[in-house]
Amino acid sequence: MAVDVQPTHAAPSSGQGDLSWRPIKIGAGGFLAGLDIAPDGVLTVRTDTYGAYIWDPADEEWRQLVTRASMPGDMRFEEGSGDLWPTELVIAPSQSSRLYMALDGWLFRSDDAGRRWIRTKHRRIDRAAGATEARAFGRKMAVDPRNADIVCAGGAGFVSLTTDGGANWVQIRDLPAPSGMADGFLVIFDPSSPDRQGRTMIAYAASWSNGVYRSDDACRSWRPLGGGPTSVRNAALGRDGTLFVAGHHTSGGASGVFRYNGSWRDVTPPSETPEAWHSVTVCPRDPARIIAAKEDGSLSESLDGGDSWGKTILRDSVRRVAIDVPWLAWTDESWMTNGDMRFHPIDPDRLVFAQGVGAWTAPFLRGARSLTWTSMSRGIEQLVANQCVHPPVISAKPVLACWDRALFFIDAPDRYPERHYPDPAFAHCWGVDYASSDPSFLVATISSQQASDLERSAYSVDSGRNWQPLPSTPGWKDGLAGKGFIAASSPTNFVWAPGDGRGAPHVTQDGGRSWRPCNLPGVGDRDFAGFGAPPYLRRYTVCADRRAPNVFYMVHFPKGLFVSTDGGLNWSLFHPLKGWNEPYHSKLRAVPGHAGHLFHTSGHSSAPRYGAFIRSTDHGRSFSPLPNVVEVSDFAFGKPASGSTYPAIYIVGYVGEVWGVHRSLDAGRSWHCVSDGHPLGRLDRILAIEADKNEFGRIYLGFAGSGWTYGVV
Repeated sequence: MAVDVQPTHAAPSSGQGDLSWRPIKIGAGGFLAGLDIAPDGVLTVRTDTYGAYIWDPADEEWRQLVTRASMPGDMRFEEGSGDLWPTELVIAPSQSSRLYMALDGWLFRSDDAGRRWIRTKHRRIDRAAGATEARAFGRKMAVDPRNADIVCAGGAGFVSLTTDGGANWVQIRDLPAPSGMADGFLVIFDPSSPDRQGRTMIAYAASWSNGVYRSDDACRSWRPLGGGPTSVRNAALGRDGTLFVAGHHTSGGASGVFRYNGSWRDVTPPSETPEAWHSVTVCPRDPARIIAAKEDGSLSESLDGGDSWGKTILRDSVRRVAIDVPWLAWTDESWMTNGDMRFHPIDPDRLVFAQGVGAWTAPFLRGARSLTWTSMSRGIEQLVANQCVHPPVISAKPVLACWDRALFFIDAPDRYPERHYPDPAFAHCWGVDYASSDPSFLVATISSQQASDLERSAYSVDSGRNWQPLPSTPGWKDGLAGKGFIAASSPTNFVWAPGDGRGAPHVTQDGGRSWRPCNLPGVGDRDFAGFGAPPYLRRYTVCADRRAPNVFYMVHFPKGLFVSTDGGLNWSLFHPLKGWNEPYHSKLRAVPGHAGHLFHTSGHSSAPRYGAFIRSTDHGRSFSPLPNVVEVSDFAFGKPASGSTYPAIYIVGYVGEVWGVHRSLDAGRSWHCVSDGHPLGRLDRILAIEADKNEFGRIYLGFAGSGWTYGVV
């Protein structure tokens, strides 16, 4: 039957203070796309998922700069935002408590080291870079080293200048818009240049595909410096005024390193590997000492201003030590993606590295021929969540499914893990399920990183403590990974609905040793994509009944709900439930301990008529909406309340007009708001929720770009 939802607006009972949240300590894990260091050693890093951080030397950990308390009130979106990662973050060299940040198209200023931000008067800039390589190109904004109120900021198509701390801005007309690379501006002041009335006279700017420009009058006018690289990734200035850039030469070809001190010279280090030169840094005390680093973390040192170079220290020859977050040393990070690498201004024999899984530091004496990076990543939480599962087993712990590092078994949420699963590889887990008949058995859909996209799916027989590759997988389209979601009725019987249009749903009844396509009447080759979606949408369309053996349910867009009672071999279309089905973020789950009980949501971005949270108690033959509950982004079942046999239900969504985390102890008839939508003060979007099956009231949340949290209500 079709369901037409007309939500009412009655508010749930309030309980925003009921939960005390704590972070699940995973530790970093995502790309730190840039860093800045003030002359006094104040250090910041920016992420490409959510927020930015400032180093607290007293506690030896990072403090998040983008929080509910720090940002203006109109940045506190009810449902969170997926775009709250800065395109640039800089420190005023003369006043290190003054920070400027480009975030969500706005330019912000802080006068207290990021504890409070105010929006400057700069008009909003359309975010153009997105998750492109430009996010790791450095110095899109620069602060005059003598005056914290003077800022030059590159945006999508133009550069702006303020001389009053952001109260007024003027657009610089002499610099052409970047071509072929959004956000492709770079700006940098020369601290060695003359000082006139408190303003630094010389500055440089680069526009992608248009070359490098110089200003000799405090950014009022600019002239091109012909003969140099046309496209610049990063730049650095020595205290003698010599400019070094990493970029592409006018004649094209590979990325190199170039020097300018009145004229251009190509000073690219000799190299045995083809990776692009990405960053360059100049020793603050010795302008002849240069370190150039490639996009993979390989580096080379010059002690004579680039005239000659030492042998490149290749990425596979460096060591990693991670006492703070142990798994960062264990994981496969042979390609150490370079966000930026710089000399420390106070200790010139030390390097600081913003990198693909965290922040690192290393002693590096003149002429060194080896390198050991030590993690300084405590406090950073940057993993992208997909799903959490807590099996109903007495000894079970939460298992987290993530991008980049597939699975984490959380034995102690307040202690950083020593490893992730199933192995050290750079891989993504798209979904994980426990077997209804034996919840200690888990199975997960896993693929290698996007460039290779190979199958790495795995299973566990001990609730996620150890993992093994599946014996075989279906022959997905083009030989790539299946992705999507997999549901298990028993340790031998599971159904896989692939994502990304990889083919038909498949079933195994021998633990993955063999597979066959599901028999779905009325579904042809062109229809298979309706069971899955691109994995970033987190659409979970198949589930196993948690009580009845051999029973599976699967949602298709737009056909409706299919049901199998023979272990997934043959299916029947129960109803063309177009009134609630949609192709994006929908999730279908069965209720533990109750045969035939199902819940379904169309997700947070669905149209109002699709936004209901609906329930079936008859194996999907009929559904009814839960009054007042809409736009549920995820939901979970936890241990029943004392005296009850029905699981507690937890949702992230709206009850009436209240957005947050809500709980029902009576199968959805009434709701209690246990938390607002900003746990830990994060403005990040909540993507996943799970509830503990052993401890009543304990829940776990996963975020779009800032890891995980847990709480007990």
